[in-house]
Amino acid sequence: MAGKEETNNLESNEIDLVELFRTILRGWKIIFVSLVFFTCAGLLYAFLKTPVYQSSTRIITADSANLAALNQFQSPWQVMGNDLIKPNNIGQYENYNVSPDYAHYRFKERVGSSQNFQKFAIESDLKLQNTNSIFSNSFDFSESKSGDYSSLTISYRYADDTQGANLLNNYVAWTAGQVRNELVDNFVQFNDLKINELESKRSLLKEKLISEREARIFELEQAIQTARLLNIKEPTVPQELGRQRGSNQGLYAGVQGNDWQLPLYFMGVNVLGAEKEIIQQQLDKGLSSEEIRDLGQKITERQRVDRSYKEISGESKERQLAGIKVINIVDAAYRPAEPIEPNKRMILFLAICIGGMAGVLAVIVRRSIRLNKS
Repeated sequence: MAGKEETNNLESNEIDLVELFRTILRGWKIIFVSLVFFTCAGLLYAFLKTPVYQSSTRIITADSANLAALNQFQSPWQVMGNDLIKPNNIGQYENYNVSPDYAHYRFKERVGSSQNFQKFAIESDLKLQNTNSIFSNSFDFSESKSGDYSSLTISYRYADDTQGANLLNNYVAWTAGQVRNELVDNFVQFNDLKINELESKRSLLKEKLISEREARIFELEQAIQTARLLNIKEPTVPQELGRQRGSNQGLYAGVQGNDWQLPLYFMGVNVLGAEKEIIQQQLDKGLSSEEIRDLGQKITERQRVDRSYKEISGESKERQLAGIKVINIVDAAYRPAEPIEPNKRMILFLAICIGGMAGVLAVIVRRSIRLNKS
């Protein structure tokens, strides 16, 4: 009995499927109209929608040689991770140094900022509406690292009627220039502080040297006065002076000990006067030492570099700074041959699928309505 019921159900299903297939065939006109309608609608959308293009540029870490102008003095400021550590006491670090990784990091920070893009748009006189929205919706950033080089890919989506590739290239170049100027300004600021530090150090050394010489002159003057009173014109010793004065013992015969030092006036007026004159001449000409001369050379070199950045402007300055590159552009942006939107092939395929399914569904619904009425 159960087997007979299963056989009847199977035959009923086969009859329903056959009948459904016949119903679909009989409604081919509805399906055809649906296909034509959705296909035309899809094509109309594909051809009327504004094409959207995407251009990309790839940037990698600059070579150390491109930053040599900022690293011409040795011994760097420390860079911890991505942060440049500026010491409270500038003398802690001998000189300023920018690593390629730090320059790349500063560029990445700036180029990914909507405020930076807004400033670029204003300075470039771009007629853009709502730059923040354009930046957040149209720009994509992806970063990768291979060996010693960090790679940053920037993509920009834009409509057919805009020069998107040129805008992206100009934005990258402008941002790189801003980062370069920032690093140069930091270098100049550090160099000024270092010049002031070296000049202060040199002044202190000169003052110390002058103080020592003036103290020596005072000591010599006291000794000269004593030597004149004792009528000591040439270098002598206490025993000799005692014999000259008719004494059997020298003036300092009772002084014993290894730490005793002959008083300065025993050098005589002539020797003491000559030493005083030489020291006075040195004071009049300006005292110096090997350390002071070394500091002077460092100051002169830094002042030369300082003038090279401060006393030029315009095209001359741009030419000088052209050799400083904070990034290396591997692939510049260009306008692709085909837009990324709309995808006409995909739209046509979806329109045909949706049209066919909608036509079949309409035929089935019509048949169900007729069966219910009958």
